[in-house]
Formats: sequence, structure tokens, C-alpha cells
Amino acid sequence: VKETVLETAVEEIKTVNQDLESGVYGKNITWQYDTGNKTLTISGSGPMEFDYDDENEDFYTFENRYSWIGNVEHVVVSEGVESLSYQAFFRFASLKTVSLPESLNEIGGEAFSNCVSLESITIPSGVTEIRFGTFRNCNSLESVNIPEGVTCINEEAFKGCCSLKSLVIPESVTKIENHAFENCLTLREVIIYGPSVDIDSYAFDSVEDNSMLVYD
Repeated sequence: VKETVLETAVEEIKTVNQDLESGVYGKNITWQYDTGNKTLTISGSGPMEFDYDDENEDFYTFENRYSWIGNVEHVVVSEGVESLSYQAFFRFASLKTVSLPESLNEIGGEAFSNCVSLESITIPSGVTEIRFGTFRNCNSLESVNIPEGVTCINEEAFKGCCSLKSLVIPESVTKIENHAFENCLTLREVIIYGPSVDIDSYAFDSVEDNSMLVYD
């Protein structure tokens, strides 16, 4: 009987969690989801840190906590937020637009992975690294602005971005790792500013004589 009561209590907690439309994320960040305009607003100051469950050795993100993530179409991150956590908006399948503040200096790995409806993204100038899988499988992504100041594009950062047709790599980039642009099936022009960038052998899909790479 005790076990049945405990299981029922746990399920009730999960249901309440899934229906919440506002809350806190880590120590410094608050969030609010507007069901009417399908907008998730992230506010606060400092880094966006996920909650870690020591007992189960797991961490909580929006994706593994709330049932409405598949409905979110817009994400607005307010000025003052300095970082986005690992898998912050993982599998937000309906996400179309993202507004990021100039205060942002770090985007966690897989932060926008599998956001299959996202069409464009402007990365703030304070970000210096595009981490592992940040935009992986963003199938609809056609436009991305990589700012001067980014030094490294990590493995699988844009893997599977099959709508990306052209790209500009700023002079500050010194390293593009393997599989960073794998399966970017429509990518035909990559303009690279500066001669010092180190491109791993499998950073891009195999293209005869790398004719799509244009050095300026």
C-alpha cells in the first residue's frame, strides 16, 4: 500500500511539473512561458545553470521536465543572462525564432540541437566558441551569423543543418573540428576570412577539390 501511495505521489508531482508555466532555472535565472503567443522568456543575470539531481545522477532541463516544449515557437533571452546551459532548448521542435542578448558569452553544447523548425540565428558578439552539437539537426536553418570573436567551431556544431546554403567564417576562427558541418547537404559556399584557420579533414562533407571553400 505504501509503495502504491508513493508511486501515485510521484506521478502527481510529474503532472504538476509538466503544467507549470513559470519557474526558476538554476540559481540565477527565471522563466515564463506564454501559451497564447507560444513564447518562452528567459530572464535574470549571470549564467543559466541546470539543476542536478545527486541521488539519480541526472540533470533537469526543459526537455525532460515539461510537456509544452514541443509547442514553443519563440524564445526570448533577456539582457543580463550570460550563458545558456547544456541542452537548454533541446528538441524544441516548433521553435522558429530566437532572440539572444549582447550579455550572452556562452552557449552550451546541444543548446539548440534538434530544433527542426529554427530558420535563422544571430550569435551575440561575446560568444567565443560554438560547442559540440549546438545546432545539430536544425533541419530548417538557412541563415547563421557567426560573429568576429568566435575562435572554435566544435565537432557536430552544425551537423545535419541540411538547409544551410552559404556561410561566412570570420577571421577570428582558428579551428573547425571534424563533423562540424557534416550532412549539410545544400551547403555550397563557405567564405573564410583569414589564412590561419585549421580545418580538420572531416569538418565538411567530402566535396571534390573543396571548391565550396572560398578564402578571402
